[in-house]
Amino acid sequence: MISLPTEKMPEKARLHLLLLLLSVAFAIGACGIMGSGGIEPRPNMTPAPTTTPGGPATISFREDISPLLRRGCAMCHGGQVGLYVDSYDTLMAGSSRGKVIVPGDPEESVLLQRLRGEVQPRMPLNRPSMSEEEIAVIETWILEGAPNN
Repeated sequence: MISLPTEKMPEKARLHLLLLLLSVAFAIGACGIMGSGGIEPRPNMTPAPTTTPGGPATISFREDISPLLRRGCAMCHGGQVGLYVDSYDTLMAGSSRGKVIVPGDPEESVLLQRLRGEVQPRMPLNRPSMSEEEIAVIETWILEGAPNN
């Protein structure tokens, strides 16, 4: 708790400080900073693997996957739609419909199915599709166990 030396402050200054603190508290509540603010809450996080089942990874989540997701997906899936791709943990947690990444199994990973158009609607929605090369990078990462590297 913050302690302010208000006993030494003039009455008018204490009143101004109180009004300032109440205004800040009201603004925080009105903006939804402390609550959901009408946005679906983030899913529970699960521990992340850091290495692949078969050894060293050739694809890095941080260097290769995250930039692709930020560029192609985070516009909608960065806090406005039930799936969050803004971090490894939120991506791996999936959406209200379930997991979107099945480590080691690209064919069962809904993210790839959506990017390829095998499941509709194809993603990214109303934006240019990812290239075959970009999709192949995501597929390789998933095949390697989708490590958090």
